[in-house]
Amino acid sequence: MKKLFFVLSVLLLSFSLFASGLYTTGNLLALMEENNTEVKKARESVQKAYLDIQDAKGSYCPSVDLTLSGSYIANPMEAIRINPSDYVNMPGVVSSDYITLYKGQESTYYQFKVELIQPLYTSGKLSNAVKLANEAYEARILDLQRTIEDNSVKVKAQCAALHYLNELYAVVDETSSLSERLVELSLSAFENGMMIESEYKTIVAKARATDSAKAQILSQIIALEANIGSLCGLEDFSSSSLVFNEEELEALYEEIDSYSYGELKDLSVSERRTVLRLLKKMEEISLAARNFASAKISWKPDVALVVDFDYTGSRFPLIEKDWYRQDDWSGTVTVAIKTTLFDAGASSRDLSRAVSDMAEAEIDSSQARSQILTTLAENYGTYISSASDADYQNSLYESYQSTLTNKKTLMDSGYGSESDYIQSQIDLSSCKADLIRANMNRAVAAYTISYLCDLTGAEN
Repeated sequence: MKKLFFVLSVLLLSFSLFASGLYTTGNLLALMEENNTEVKKARESVQKAYLDIQDAKGSYCPSVDLTLSGSYIANPMEAIRINPSDYVNMPGVVSSDYITLYKGQESTYYQFKVELIQPLYTSGKLSNAVKLANEAYEARILDLQRTIEDNSVKVKAQCAALHYLNELYAVVDETSSLSERLVELSLSAFENGMMIESEYKTIVAKARATDSAKAQILSQIIALEANIGSLCGLEDFSSSSLVFNEEELEALYEEIDSYSYGELKDLSVSERRTVLRLLKKMEEISLAARNFASAKISWKPDVALVVDFDYTGSRFPLIEKDWYRQDDWSGTVTVAIKTTLFDAGASSRDLSRAVSDMAEAEIDSSQARSQILTTLAENYGTYISSASDADYQNSLYESYQSTLTNKKTLMDSGYGSESDYIQSQIDLSSCKADLIRANMNRAVAAYTISYLCDLTGAEN
């Protein structure tokens, strides 16, 4: 019910925002599910897996084959007649009384054959094939869910990063302007002999470093815009069209903080998680494949009912005259048994490979759990350290603001220089940039933790 309400809310909000060319994270997630190429491919895989089930179930039904052939003979054999008087003298028989030994061959010749094969017993081959197809279908559905979840966390994390990078770009751009003014004042001081050359060059180098940082941030923004557009199927997506809701992010912080690290670890390896359910399903597929291979082992017979109906004649059935008088038809009912007596060990090797696949699936599941816990540890460490760094930068920011106020007062009263005031502004901007970076790192880590621990699923 919550999911239905969420979807309806997203659709209503999307209508108003799309009209203005703006996108919330929810809008982008809806577009991702609809337009993302990986999601589309996963959906097609689900459809093909469903068709595989129908094929497997269809093997229980009889197969009916029809063979039609028609021939035309350009020079057919003529009739064979004899006159008995040519061979023996018989009273009452005149020479005109011919006896037909062979009526002759007609120019047309038709053959119709219908063959029905109904499996009766297959030593478990068909039942295991159906089970294997069902398991594969369920795995494809889980893979679709996993693909949506993977791309969802990418959209959320990249939207957060883009939001904070735009804030960071604005701060660095302001810092760049301040640095240029500081370079102008330093050049004047250097030319008047009030500043040594090395100090002036240091100020110039810092200004160029700020310009370089600005260019790098712009490059990251462009890359994120392209990535988000690619994920959501938007060719012209730009950061100006993103509406980021920090309140939702704060709610996520509160949710993460409500769990201990141990509880998060338990959630990350819970069987409820889609990726672990998929891995479990892969183990079940391996088991089904082993059973299927076992059913195909040598000496295990297949029993089938075979029914043949055959018509052969010079008249086309139901159309040409006197076709039924030909009496050239036959019907056969056969019960056939087929088994492989010797295949050089191929079926045994198939069974051994299936057993190895089972072992590999168990190993993959174990590796995935280890990787999940490692990724959680890394991101949880980033989340905690970034939150601590943000608190520190907030405190430092207040200190720099106080210093800036004092520098402004001194400059206005004539006791301070503009250079000192600008440097104080640059220090404040640098602190603000560090705060934004800490918030960005914390947001990306939080979305990753939310994905790893399925926190949204835990709420519901």
